[in-house]
Order: sequence, then structure tokens, then C-alpha cells
Amino acid sequence: HDAGIPVITYDKTTDDTDLVLTQIQTNDYDIGFYMGNLMAEYLKEEGKVMSVTTPSVSVSDRNRGFQEAIDQYPNMELIMGEAANALAETTLPVVESILQVNPDVIGWLGISETQSMGAISAIEAAGMLGQVTIIDMSASPTSLSFVKEGKQEVTIDQQAYQIGVLIGESALKNSNGEDVESYIAVPWYAITKDNVEEYEAMVAERSK
Repeated sequence: HDAGIPVITYDKTTDDTDLVLTQIQTNDYDIGFYMGNLMAEYLKEEGKVMSVTTPSVSVSDRNRGFQEAIDQYPNMELIMGEAANALAETTLPVVESILQVNPDVIGWLGISETQSMGAISAIEAAGMLGQVTIIDMSASPTSLSFVKEGKQEVTIDQQAYQIGVLIGESALKNSNGEDVESYIAVPWYAITKDNVEEYEAMVAERSK
């Protein structure tokens, strides 16, 4: 910024808004709130749901969205575990502990691919895969295969490709002297068994 170079941030926000041209991201709270409401829809607004938070700001914002969505439903409860990070190996024992104390949990809300892989390993080891509704943010090949097989209900694509497009467009606009919005929200893409093949075809087309 001091050198006169426009700065574009993405995925993570900064409070130093005077230093950046624009911030491009999926709103973490909004996506968490959406996922929480989606879970309520799948569970017909009742039952225990679990999630795991970490010290990361983006994770805590998503979990806050989960919590405030679930709080709207009097017959639902969100059980929140805590881990040092969102890696599979740190998430797995936390989810194992939750399931031991709450064997009636019927939902998992995950904030990343690695976190969900740890949670799903714990759910499967407990013999509960198929009993627990799984909604996460990853759209990884593993998550997509779980969706196709019916092991997982929804995976959310944060649309990294679209973020890249918006970064390029913002840089081009700025170089052409056009105005660029200070904050650009990236829409997310919910993938279910009904549209997973369409999603995979879209990704394959992009890679050509």
C-alpha cells in the first residue's frame, strides 16, 4: 500500500480497510447460519447436533452462525467441542468424546475438509455412519464421493474458482481506472445427491 501497489485480500478479512483495494470472501457467519438452518430442515427441527470450534476467527464465525441458527429451534441442541486446530487428528478425539457422552447425536456441522474427515472417522468407528446427518464445507473428492454414496447429505463449496475470477476482475477494473467495491461477497454452492454430478461436470469443464 505504501508503495502505491493495490492490495486485494481474499478468504480472510482485515480491519485495516484503508490499506486494501477490496476484500473478497464468503461471509463466514452467513454460511454458518445457512448450514445450521439447512441441518434443521434435514432433521425436521429436532435433535442434537455437534460441531467443533477452533481459535481461528473464520472458524469461530462459522460456529457462531451454526449456534444462532440452531438456537431458533427449541427442540434442537448444538453440542460444541473445542480443538486446537481443524486438522483431522485433533478433531477425531474431540468428536469421539462428544459421541461417548451424547450417543443420541444425529447431526454433524463441519467447517472444513480436514475437520470433517476426523469427525467422519469417529462417527464411522462408533457405527453411526448413516445415523448422523453430515453437512460440511469442503467439496473435496472424498466428500463428493460420500454424497454420491449417501453417507453424507450436503457439502458446501466455498467456490475458490469464483474467488479467483473476482480477484482477476477487481485487479483489471482497478488497472482500467474503474471503481472497485471495498467488499465483495462470494456466493457458496450447496452440493447434494441431486446435483453432485452436475457440479463435477462443471469442475471438469473448468479444468479443460
